[in-house]
Amino acid sequence: KTSRRVSVKLMSESTADELALISKDDENQEEDKKDEVEEVSPMRPRTRFRWPLFIATAILGAIALTSAIVSFTINPLVNNDLMDVNLDKHTRHLSMSRGNRIVLRASLGVSLANVAPKAYLGNWLYNIQWEGVATVKLTDQNETDKSAECVHVSWQSLNLEGELEDCFELGESHWYGGAELCNQTWPMEAGSHKSMPFVSSYVMRSHISHRDSFGSVLQPVWLNSKGVAIIVDRVVPLHVGYNTKDSRGRLCLKSKHDDRAYPHWNMTRAVVLSYTVCTHNDIRSLYQYVSARFWDVPSRMPDVSMIHRPIWSTWVRYKTGVNQSSVLKFANEIVKNEFTFSNFEIDDKYSENYGDFEFNPLKFPEPRQMTEELHRLGFNVTLWVYPFANVNSNTFKVGATKGFWVTGANYHLNLVSWWNTKSKQGAAILDPTNPDARQWFITRLKNVTSDYGIDSFKFDAGEVNFLPEFYTTNKTLENPGDFSASYASIATHFLPLPEVRVGYFTQHLPLFVRVMDKLSTWGTDSGLQGLITGVLTVSIMGYPFVLPDMIGGNLYYTTCPSDELFIRWAQATAFMPAMQFSLPPWDDCFNDSSLVTKLAREAVEMHGNISDFIVKLAQESVMNGSPIVRPLWWIAPNDTTAHVVNDQFLLGDHVIVAPVVHEGARMRKVYLPEGEWRDGQEGQTHKGPVTLTDYAAPLDVIPYFIQSSHYDKVMGK
Repeated sequence: KTSRRVSVKLMSESTADELALISKDDENQEEDKKDEVEEVSPMRPRTRFRWPLFIATAILGAIALTSAIVSFTINPLVNNDLMDVNLDKHTRHLSMSRGNRIVLRASLGVSLANVAPKAYLGNWLYNIQWEGVATVKLTDQNETDKSAECVHVSWQSLNLEGELEDCFELGESHWYGGAELCNQTWPMEAGSHKSMPFVSSYVMRSHISHRDSFGSVLQPVWLNSKGVAIIVDRVVPLHVGYNTKDSRGRLCLKSKHDDRAYPHWNMTRAVVLSYTVCTHNDIRSLYQYVSARFWDVPSRMPDVSMIHRPIWSTWVRYKTGVNQSSVLKFANEIVKNEFTFSNFEIDDKYSENYGDFEFNPLKFPEPRQMTEELHRLGFNVTLWVYPFANVNSNTFKVGATKGFWVTGANYHLNLVSWWNTKSKQGAAILDPTNPDARQWFITRLKNVTSDYGIDSFKFDAGEVNFLPEFYTTNKTLENPGDFSASYASIATHFLPLPEVRVGYFTQHLPLFVRVMDKLSTWGTDSGLQGLITGVLTVSIMGYPFVLPDMIGGNLYYTTCPSDELFIRWAQATAFMPAMQFSLPPWDDCFNDSSLVTKLAREAVEMHGNISDFIVKLAQESVMNGSPIVRPLWWIAPNDTTAHVVNDQFLLGDHVIVAPVVHEGARMRKVYLPEGEWRDGQEGQTHKGPVTLTDYAAPLDVIPYFIQSSHYDKVMGK
């Protein structure tokens, strides 16, 4: 067969003439109207009015009234019997099934009034119109993967003030994806999020009003454990919320005007809500299909030194008090304490004024001499940069004269605030969509590399929430996320060592993507547990080169993490693509710095032992887009326990890591999916699926398990 049955549910009070079936390509539509034909099959040409046809039509109408269901066979459609789509055009309740299993339920057009609809059928599954309100079309999409099936849903508002909203039942499925969050729950439905514009924000600092917004890396793609994905089109002025009082048990996608987030979707343009729903055999197969279709794999790998050896930053230890002597002191301490290293990152505040990337001569009297000494010790040297220029900087004045900053309404310069301004209008922000401004910024950074011997840069910020009100860019943005993407792409001019912290369909960039700042706490709310769920979320969004935040957190609201927290943090990141220190483990703030140093060094040594294996996983990511850090369901897609494990992760397919993430814990529960797993600490073998309820994990132990058949390969033996 090449056809499929698609059911349209009708309410029992419907009349047959409410469902006028009109061929999309019919060139004689007006003439046929004169003939008063009530219903025409899409499978045959129209004919002149005859009594037999009238009688047949009446019989069909009676059947519809009696059974309240009319079914149509649509031809040609591919992938027969994979998915059934059922839509009640009155209640707008949608269900999708694969085989005998319902995989998705939704309520479409939840904000629409109860206007009697008209349904049309042509070269689509459904075409339904509510006069003067909105239209919706559901279109089958031909898939090259014969196990995949996708349907495109397209709403068009018919009035300028309209809103469109579709809500999907979270149900018994488990959901993943969307965006980085301050409180990163895994699966997603374990938390809630009020409906907000789906744009990136710097959400870390609690005194910034964006803490409850979506984070720095996001894309409108959600997956569930039943093998369903929802992918929203980039042109939608999207608002997303789930599991709140208004959306309890549902994921709601809303399209509406918002002058702050979507200023180019103004009141002269009616909104649209369009997205694709895909199904596959299971969640892993679904992820592989969706990632191959909707985004590109990294074009190459970052520098492998960042995988093999830790990155060291001045930020947490010195904050804005960094200077030349402290940099050299720190670097020599790293060597003295026998820690390995790759990049030495000079962070905030090396310049006199924010926006000027020249070293402040009072703090850095001989910056070139400093970088030469760091190179002699074996470090790569990177520098913190950002897209802002404060109004007291020389850079601000030059950029304003040349028109290189993002403007507000009517192309007037609108000033912005960021975490290093003292007022709400203290800086301007680069317009990376302006080719001249972009080249100017790149040239300035290249001058920094040549003048000071800097190897590359840490690109900070780039979130949409920093844009001015009614922002205007040189190139009109299809989606606000394109601003972040354009800024992140500048980093590719300084390969292979840069890092960024924003992402919007930028998986193809060969960059380390740093997860958002973490607090020096234990929980999912930006603490150690949130690091694991955050790395998992960024990974399944298609960014394999995840850079965990600094070990021990950023010390925003404390002077020192506990010894235990720092050690457990180091142990967890030992099995991630890269490690990053800033507060050194030998710092005097620790109660027992010698123990902290010893166990942190052991974590670094463990990371070094498996770094060749991680490099191989990175190579795999470049070939097929597979994440390096993977959820447990990656190797057990139908295992309902694996769907909800939020404190373990896979490194590739063959290593299960179970970090200790609760304060004071010296035992933990470990879940091992199907397979034979060798305990990395004790050497004992366990046959899964099995739960180890009281696995011993004293402070010097990180539980990890390697698939027995791959043990030597993972450990490089």
